Amino acid sequence: MRYTIQQSRKKEFDLLPKSVKQTIRYMKQDASPEQLLRIQKMINTTITHRLREIEGESKDRLIK
Repeated sequence: MRYTIQQSRKKEFDLLPKSVKQTIRYMKQDASPEQLLRIQKMINTTITHRLREIEGESKDRLIK
C-alpha cells in the first residue's frame, strides 16, 4: 500500500507528542506574525542548545 504525501505527513503528525501537535495547530490557526517569530526563535535556540548537549554527551562517551 502506497501512502500519498499528505497521508505520510498526517501519519508523522500523529506520532508527535500532544504538546507539539497543539503548538503546531496554534501556529497554523491563531498565531500572529510577531508570535510566530518569537516561537521560531525559541524553538531554534532550544534545538541548537539540545544538539550541543547531545554532541557533548557523545564526545564524553568516546573519551570513557
